[in-house]
Amino acid sequence: CVELTPARAMVLELIRRYSLIGMDCTQIEAQKLIYFLERSINLDNLDNPFKLNFKEYKYGPYDAKVMHALNNLKDSYLHIEEEKISINSFVYHLKLKNNEVSNIKNYLENGHREYASTIDKVTQIIKGFESPYGMELLATVDWLINKKNISPNMDDIKKSLQNWFSESEDTQWAERKLKIFEDDALKLAIERLEGFSYKSAEMSS
Repeated sequence: CVELTPARAMVLELIRRYSLIGMDCTQIEAQKLIYFLERSINLDNLDNPFKLNFKEYKYGPYDAKVMHALNNLKDSYLHIEEEKISINSFVYHLKLKNNEVSNIKNYLENGHREYASTIDKVTQIIKGFESPYGMELLATVDWLINKKNISPNMDDIKKSLQNWFSESEDTQWAERKLKIFEDDALKLAIERLEGFSYKSAEMSS
């Protein structure tokens, strides 16, 4: 059995919470959960057990090590079901094993309570955005504000999206985001991230 660590327990707890509303948690949403978790840990000045290196990728911030970490939890704590959606493309559905829920909660509550508010912060930030689209939207906007120092306003965010994942030299990913991220959705994401990605005084009209 794989031993629990603070990083593993926090990820598993967030996957559990994400699934409570009836949404499947796939590896795509798990990337965003862990991205926001590490962001929150750093904002709270806590010891960061992840030390990941997220980069711009097709569907938002991405680190290849995340899937490896999730696979290490397979069978011990997670059910991982593979779904083939095209010749070379798979979606992995993640579900916490029911018999491990209390063990994870006890581990966090009894030895690592310093992370409790951080987990709650992630839960509140993503509330209402729990879907592949919503998580991609929120993480993408946060990345632009936090990593690219883009002002938290609609015009600057949309302008920056034109250069999304530019290192791929394939404009389809930027074009895709500009097409699917409508103004109303971007506005909601920018508003939600106030106090997390930026202070209200930084917002310009």
